[in-house]
Amino acid sequence: MSEFSNKILYAKKNQQKFIFKIILVVFLLFLISIICFFYFYSKKIVTKPNVNTYYLKFKNGKGLVLFKRILFLSDKITLKASSEGFEDFENIYSKHNVNDISINFIKKDINLTFTTNSEIGTNNWFLDNKLISSEKILNLKIKPGSYTLKLENKFYKTKSLDFSFANKMDKKDYKFNLERLKGYIYITTEPDNADVIINGKKVGKRPKNHKLLAGNYDLSIVKKGYQELSEKIELNISNLNYKKNIY
Repeated sequence: MSEFSNKILYAKKNQQKFIFKIILVVFLLFLISIICFFYFYSKKIVTKPNVNTYYLKFKNGKGLVLFKRILFLSDKITLKASSEGFEDFENIYSKHNVNDISINFIKKDINLTFTTNSEIGTNNWFLDNKLISSEKILNLKIKPGSYTLKLENKFYKTKSLDFSFANKMDKKDYKFNLERLKGYIYITTEPDNADVIINGKKVGKRPKNHKLLAGNYDLSIVKKGYQELSEKIELNISNLNYKKNIY
């Protein structure tokens, strides 16, 4: 190959490199202009509360989503947003009336069930010191957060539970194991040595202390030659000691 031919080949290679550089520069300038156009005309997506992952769906209208921004391709769009642990959000946005695409997520309710071992009495459930139910079993629907749940039953010791729930929960069923209150009855009679019968069962003669679980009882006092005395009594959290003098 002659020296002239080599110069022509070298010139062609330089020309090809130059053309490639020109094409690359034009492409980069075009890409930068597209990005600038997108950022200038698009609307920023703002989520409240701030979430890292969410999914968007255009139910009406068209738009381009990129870099947490939306470029309107229609004058109006109906947007549906979803994020784990939150209710689906849907709203209509107008191209000329909004500066930002504001998405207000609301946390999903959590369904919880609380049971107890209580056999008698009424269960009064308090959430953050507010009475919410008087059912034996509590079915609670709440937002994730921190709460204090208190259970009151006049025949049991009051019990409280402080709990905090995030968006995800592995445990949704809880049991309150309540401790039954204990009380005493003390009866004196004149004459003494009368038989004391509780719920049809003879428990001893008077005077004598008798220990009982909190609850409702049928009390009878019997002594041969005297009229039988009967009474219904209740031992509860406000009255655990029953005293009676009979003459």
